[in-house]
Amino acid sequence: MRHGWIAVAVALALGKVALGGPLDPKQVAGDAQWVVHADASVMQASSVAQKAYHALVEQHPLGKVGEAILDKSRTIVGMDPRKDLHGITAYGKTIGREKGVLIIVADVDQALLAEKVQRAPDYRMTMHGPYTVVSWTHVDPRGRRPVAGAFYKSNVIVFSGSPEEVKAAIDVMDGKSPCLDAACPLAAATPAGTALVARAVRIGQARLPGNPPLLKQLDTLNVVIGEDKGTSFAHARLSVKSAEVAAHMKDVLLGARALGLLHAGDDPKEKALAEAIKVSADASSVSVDFEAPVDDVWEHVRKDIRRMLEMHKAAGGNAFWNWSAGTRFGRQRALVDSGQR
Repeated sequence: MRHGWIAVAVALALGKVALGGPLDPKQVAGDAQWVVHADASVMQASSVAQKAYHALVEQHPLGKVGEAILDKSRTIVGMDPRKDLHGITAYGKTIGREKGVLIIVADVDQALLAEKVQRAPDYRMTMHGPYTVVSWTHVDPRGRRPVAGAFYKSNVIVFSGSPEEVKAAIDVMDGKSPCLDAACPLAAATPAGTALVARAVRIGQARLPGNPPLLKQLDTLNVVIGEDKGTSFAHARLSVKSAEVAAHMKDVLLGARALGLLHAGDDPKEKALAEAIKVSADASSVSVDFEAPVDDVWEHVRKDIRRMLEMHKAAGGNAFWNWSAGTRFGRQRALVDSGQR
């Protein structure tokens, strides 16, 4: 889906349920082929995510500017993502097409965003039972594209590329159209502390540019990432068409793990993190599992941030600002720096 962040923010203007929470299969259409769910409440509680955020804010040249913009985001787009955004679910019925549904749980300034969306090009309003569905044309440097959205409940918003798709999504959430069956891999339960879920089924049927042969060998994907009781975790399982494909993919993943061990050098903590990556395979699937103490994971992330900043500095720290001067972000930065925002 190519709707842009402004489109997401404007969609929030249309019309409080439980905050965030795990993936809810009842919100997803029964014929969905992929789903991604982010539990922002869990991310906000993650020690690694919070430490990384503050490190970037304090050390990266973009950090202070981004923080200043976020400080004013509630007056600009009606919400502060750092505390008002609680959960996001996206799903689609076809892999490889820029179509899908986005469901957001957030506390927003409805009046402010309603005013913004009403000023958007090609604004239209229709009714779907008790729900008001609006549509407009979103314009950004990539071009123009249609967007539609509706306030499902006081802080639950659904939007997509057309009023018809929004109405279909609402019917799923209202129980009028089939949602995910409990037996569907997309609806599988998630471990406690899961912050991000990414799943897909019938991958071999996808139509992607170049029609890569490997794609036809894949079936389902299940990825969960999170943090629970002082442990960071990531689990991925990919179902494939044959034992031969599973064996080859296992070899590839073990090679990546070996590369990580080489990069670790003599650092015992870095080596332990690489060794914590477990790769396994059977006749129809390959799995990658990772669990490690959050403090060790943060130390690794901290080093990555430091290396990134050193590379940025070596490349010429002002290069980004020279490029961004004519962009919307550059103009926002100038306004923040001048005290006008």
